[in-house]
Amino acid sequence: METRPLVRHLDDVTTVVHSACGRSVRVFTYRDSDAANLHVTTIREAQLHYHERCTEFYYVLEGAGTMQVGEETVQVRPGTAVLIPPGTPHRGWGDFTTVVFGVPAWDEADEVIVEGGGSR
Repeated sequence: METRPLVRHLDDVTTVVHSACGRSVRVFTYRDSDAANLHVTTIREAQLHYHERCTEFYYVLEGAGTMQVGEETVQVRPGTAVLIPPGTPHRGWGDFTTVVFGVPAWDEADEVIVEGGGSR
């Protein structure tokens, strides 16, 4: 793990297409710190999934859409914050960009795709 401060700009980080969520710029990952991750993700049509250990915090920067969080469906727009506890199935659709903090830091092994959860 890094023991010095890290500074990154979005332009300097590779964008990945993540199957469950959409296009994501993974600014800080578990490779940087196991304490938390910071991703900037654009969501259009995410798959229903959950994390076994990771609590996620979404903060919508731009756009609008809908998120399913557990049994609830909520509308999101800039300024909306959503806290998703571990084990809670969630997904989003529409066209919005969100900052996602994961605590502890998200890793691929912690994510479970819910079968049949890809469409509304």
